[in-house]
Amino acid sequence: MKKSLKSLTFKRSNLVCMAVLLTASQGFSQGLPKDTYFPTHLDAPKTLLVARNWYNYKAARDFILSVDEINKAEGSQISVMTFGADYTKKIQDELADGGGSDTLPQWKYLKLSESLPKTESVTTTHSTKPMDDWFQDIYEFYYSGENALSAIEWREPFTPGLYAPASFKGDRDPTRAEEKIANKNSAAAKAEFAKQIGLNSKTTLQYEKLNSGNDFQGGNFEPYPGDVIVVGSMRGSVTPMEKVLKGTRYENRIINLDTNWLQVGHVDETLNYIPDATANCGFRIVVPDVEKGGSLFLSISKKSLAAVPEDYQFIGKEQGLPRAGDSYIEAYEKLTSSSPKDPEDEAAVALFLKNNQFAQGKVDQLLNKFIQSYQTLVPTCKGKMDVVKLPTVFGCGIDMVLGSYEDALAKSKFSWCQAYLPNPVNFVSMGKHTLVPRQFFGALTSEVTKQLGQYTKIHWIDTVLYNSSAGNAHCASNVIRTPMGAKK
Repeated sequence: MKKSLKSLTFKRSNLVCMAVLLTASQGFSQGLPKDTYFPTHLDAPKTLLVARNWYNYKAARDFILSVDEINKAEGSQISVMTFGADYTKKIQDELADGGGSDTLPQWKYLKLSESLPKTESVTTTHSTKPMDDWFQDIYEFYYSGENALSAIEWREPFTPGLYAPASFKGDRDPTRAEEKIANKNSAAAKAEFAKQIGLNSKTTLQYEKLNSGNDFQGGNFEPYPGDVIVVGSMRGSVTPMEKVLKGTRYENRIINLDTNWLQVGHVDETLNYIPDATANCGFRIVVPDVEKGGSLFLSISKKSLAAVPEDYQFIGKEQGLPRAGDSYIEAYEKLTSSSPKDPEDEAAVALFLKNNQFAQGKVDQLLNKFIQSYQTLVPTCKGKMDVVKLPTVFGCGIDMVLGSYEDALAKSKFSWCQAYLPNPVNFVSMGKHTLVPRQFFGALTSEVTKQLGQYTKIHWIDTVLYNSSAGNAHCASNVIRTPMGAKK
């Protein structure tokens, strides 16, 4: 029996990924080279890496077209590399085999996927090797020695399970012949990838499962100007990371922010930055404005609802927002009604606002701690730091909008908040340009453009299916950057 489409949807895990085999010459716990330099958004983008599986073709298309616009505007030569198997034929077979009515609305969206574009200014490479969808969480690129590109490999990029023979079934067992083949195929794919991007495998550190409480991944480890590393607290300690950074320019320069309240828990969900020479410290901090996002969300008109393309209207059903089985559109109709008659809808609106206040409070605390800690570590950054706030709609609780954070805390010590709509803060900074998750409604688009567009050129990326799996543009991509100036 074939798997359902739903079972093929990739969800982000908020747990530590499995340990990987150590094939590099160094173990993670041995630390990084002393001259390690992690590029920041102030460094020039060289190559954009994106996943390209069956359900994110639209995002890959937008990434390529956006880089084409950037290259033409700036005279740059940024390239794009995409990775992933095309499951489209598999989904077509699934539907023909009676995959279930729940798959049909999604297929309306998928049918609109186009072939990846060919452009004049972008050198594109498309690998057909299956790869993890969350490219940001796989690698943290750094330079050492004579500008040698290396990386921290947070988790296995080419999961062996994707490279197993068709006969492979059942639980993982390293003694099985099929699994040995899978591991060999996966290792070969990784070696090919390293060669393609010029990655020095000898100095690439692979993640060891230091303890079950840590979740250091690319989206939860962000280099900032001034030799500062920002991490999210998640479920564990930063002590192992401090050991890895010991002796480098980043020793004792970690800012640990509270992200325990987030469902995925990565710091790139709530804090980002864009380079800006006119800003007080050379860059502008970008954070969610949850209260503004909630206000705009509740003011959505019926006309705006009607304008949402039909192929987007299925999104949200798997998340059960605000009630199980509701699509985003059905949820909007309940939450945005000016005079809801259903008591459950009235309760949903009240709870939504309460959850917004909770999330906004957490964002404010996070921002205040970042500013205070950053200015302590970088004393040349004095005075008021420049902050851009973007409207972002969050849901909290076990059942997001309808389930409160108190409900979640009663069952777990985490409150499980995440972006209800595509999160504009989870963007990709590309010099003077920024790749931002496309917003559903005009009011949100206008506000994001108003707040962010005065400092950077915005390029919109379709991340609607990424968002339904708890990620957005930054989570789904990675950028290899060329260091500007001396690193030592």
